[in-house]
Amino acid sequence: MKKTLFALFIIITFSASSFSQDKVVLADFEFNPQFRSVQLDGSFGIWSKKIGGALDYDIFSNRNKKQSWLSVGFRTGADVIWLSEISGDYSPVTHVNLYTRSSIEGQILRIDIYGGGAYQFISKESTKAKNELIFKGGLDFKVKLTPYTGLLLNLGLSTGESYFGLGIYFGFK
Repeated sequence: MKKTLFALFIIITFSASSFSQDKVVLADFEFNPQFRSVQLDGSFGIWSKKIGGALDYDIFSNRNKKQSWLSVGFRTGADVIWLSEISGDYSPVTHVNLYTRSSIEGQILRIDIYGGGAYQFISKESTKAKNELIFKGGLDFKVKLTPYTGLLLNLGLSTGESYFGLGIYFGFK
């Protein structure tokens, strides 16, 4: 399962076919530091539930933003993840995150790919997770229903606790 998720992450990272161009020129990007968005999200998977919040800040972006917006920047935020135990009880784990982020945004879709570090806190000693600094990467695949809300496919892979789920997001620009 982990190999499949990792392969999926690599494929999506290196191919953006829905936003493909014949040629990408580095001169099309400019140093353009700016606040990008704040996001609140929730997702539900078979073995996990997640609620999170994030703030995105762009450092570089493409000059022509009429058809799509390509950017590289930072994301900071926090996630609370409930992992299922055999008894059916969910043990909460909290991640405080700091990532580098790359985003591709069109009129209907937005893909955020991120990686970096997080500090993992646990709230119950019964869980196998522990308080530690972890490496974490993942992606958000968003389908916009309105300019500020939409559906979310959320994947987070880490050296601590990982998650996968479908849900909704609320964003503010």
